[in-house]
Amino acid sequence: MQITEADIEKTNDEKPKKKWKKIILTILAVWIGLAIISGIAQTCVEDENTGNSSTTSKTFNGFENITFGTNKNTALQIMKDNGWVQISENRTTVGNYGNIMAHQILFKKDGIANFSGHDFSFVTLFFEENTGAFYSFTISFKFDKKDEKKYKKFVKDCTSISDFKFCGNGIAEDGEASVYQNSRGDACMVSWGQASNVYYLSFQYLWTNA
Repeated sequence: MQITEADIEKTNDEKPKKKWKKIILTILAVWIGLAIISGIAQTCVEDENTGNSSTTSKTFNGFENITFGTNKNTALQIMKDNGWVQISENRTTVGNYGNIMAHQILFKKDGIANFSGHDFSFVTLFFEENTGAFYSFTISFKFDKKDEKKYKKFVKDCTSISDFKFCGNGIAEDGEASVYQNSRGDACMVSWGQASNVYYLSFQYLWTNA
């Protein structure tokens, strides 16, 4: 077979063409790869943001599935249906100047109740007098003595029902209280009380819209 000059020129032309094809294909492959990686990264960021959003938007709605703002009569029926017995009802003043009237109702469980993994027997619910809206409740746990280790355990458990964070100290009925607040603005006041030789660790939860 005889190779002519024309054949040589044809071969030399094909080599640059093949070389450019390889370069173009390589560039395309790189861009496609980067696009895929970018898409995966974006999805991870969105998933992470979604997770953070669900955490910070976690809300807390009251006791025994009674939503804050629920009408008094409806709330009392729910308490009864859940085995709670009304012990007493008093009108009391609340607010910084004691000029707001509310109904304070004490309940006892027909049996032992459980809240955040701890047993208790009594709970106090508060309703605004004018609107009848449920806006606060208090749960107290009984102790033989003040125990710092148990205190921390109870505070951790009873504030984990929402995204409560410590925000300072305040004044409770029996003295100083530690105040916690969640992302919606609801508050939780933690304080010690004492009756005879028995200590009570109380958690009062307050609706932000009250």
